[in-house]
Amino acid sequence: MKLSYSFVHNVFTTCLSLAAMIMTIVYVNKLNSEAIPGAPRAFDKLKDFYLAECVRLSALIFVFDALVIIYHSPLLPFLKFHLGISTEAATFEDSAFGNLVLVTVLQFFTKVFACALLCFFDIMTLGELSFIIDEYVWTDEQVDKTEGLKKYKTLVTVVLVFNLLIIFLWFVYSGYQCYLARASEEEKPSTNYNPVASVD
Repeated sequence: MKLSYSFVHNVFTTCLSLAAMIMTIVYVNKLNSEAIPGAPRAFDKLKDFYLAECVRLSALIFVFDALVIIYHSPLLPFLKFHLGISTEAATFEDSAFGNLVLVTVLQFFTKVFACALLCFFDIMTLGELSFIIDEYVWTDEQVDKTEGLKKYKTLVTVVLVFNLLIIFLWFVYSGYQCYLARASEEEKPSTNYNPVASVD
């Protein structure tokens, strides 16, 4: 069974989104379990708003990537054939250029938009953590808490890098797919009938 570069790309991207989702759940659960008496209001804002949205968006992106893997899996045509399901629908790789552009636009306004929004929440989370750690005057009993917050800040930074990498890979992959589809369409022989040329 031959694996296409599209399937390999989708698997790699899904692994990235899975890793990002797991790390997001880890730091969100850790931060939600932190109890810091006298902490600034920014800490409550971080818990009540940013963290919950980060988990939801991470899960959405992973589910999207997982569904793409299932759709482009080499096992899918095999299962369709043995189950007697029609396989006439065009796949992502052999679609017409117009259909490919439409799919790309739909993906941009779903996965890429969600991923960009997640990056925004990651950046806001980093900003709130930096404010809590650097600007707030901690008591001697609370200094140890800041070390844990610094570890979470590093984890959020890694998640942000992963999400930015997912966006970058999507643009590179989609651009390359559109280029191949356009080049393939231009190579097709023209079927237009020219009566003037046929006289000669």
